[in-house]
Amino acid sequence: MQPVPAHLAGQYDIVHIGRIFRYIQHENPSRLLENFTSLLKPGGYLCWDELDLGSEHPQSSDPNVSHIHADRIEDGAYRPYGWVGELDSIFRSYGLE
Repeated sequence: MQPVPAHLAGQYDIVHIGRIFRYIQHENPSRLLENFTSLLKPGGYLCWDELDLGSEHPQSSDPNVSHIHADRIEDGAYRPYGWVGELDSIFRSYGLE
């Protein structure tokens, strides 16, 4: 991933991102976070709205209905996205609140 173009750095009061969990490589959002925060003006806000599939625990309401996708969640098919549940501590490590 390349850094953001210099003319965009520090230009935005708010950067809103979301639903990008599938694009994070090796469960480490650091590169994207560095780029997103570099877009912000001093005192700017980063709003990251993300799905936390790693904490989902679906249950079937009808045992006669196929629930293959729910089973995949329970079996850890979405575990590579477990970093989403750690976003608050990742933000703190970058000096964000």
